[in-house]
Amino acid sequence: PGMDTISNWKNVDSSINKFEFHQAVDALWDVIKGLDVDIARHKPFETKDQKAIERLVKYLQQITFYLGPFLPETAGKIQEAIKSNKMPASLFPRLD
Repeated sequence: PGMDTISNWKNVDSSINKFEFHQAVDALWDVIKGLDVDIARHKPFETKDQKAIERLVKYLQQITFYLGPFLPETAGKIQEAIKSNKMPASLFPRLD
């Protein structure tokens, strides 16, 4: 990931430490968006770049750590998917 992603991780930490939870969630979404751009650009799952995939899994684990207090069920589903190496069921089911 680029420097923006690293900066956003620092923003997540800083916001949580200041109890600015809305800003922490916004910064976390910025991290997620940055990683999504990185995945789309480099396509590690198509190129089978093992180092890039391992790095993304580590970032995903970090995301679940920060996401836990805000969306504990979702964070748990992601953690379980990482452990089982399977795509999780819908993380955000549609409300009818």
